[in-house]
Amino acid sequence: MAPLAIDRVLTDGSIVAVGPLRLTARSTPAHSPGSTSWTWQSCAGGECRALAYADSATTISADGYRFKDHPARVAAVRLGLARIAALPCDLILTPHPAASAMWERFAGTAPLAAPGACKAYAWAAAMRFDARLAAES
Repeated sequence: MAPLAIDRVLTDGSIVAVGPLRLTARSTPAHSPGSTSWTWQSCAGGECRALAYADSATTISADGYRFKDHPARVAAVRLGLARIAALPCDLILTPHPAASAMWERFAGTAPLAAPGACKAYAWAAAMRFDARLAAES
């Protein structure tokens, strides 16, 4: 099999056009280095919403890995979470639906749109990360 050709390298802020849709890549290295979230705007019936696919905010590691021994990784996680919190975000989509109450929102038992949802998602992840760091002490 022939190797694939790289069409383009995306960086933070790169825009990918899919028909009329414009998706903006956002570097959010909380889950792992290279994690990317995406934002776009969707309009219907005269109302526009800022949508965000926020990548996983669960920071992963091998068993026995100590984040405290890797301050650059800790800084990257914190940067990624801060960037997720700052995403333009009326409606959030996440790879782990329970992390953002997606099933409830899609079922109509919780508001579909929730300004501040990206901040809440990042805050919850930051609390879990802080607990992990505390457990390493």
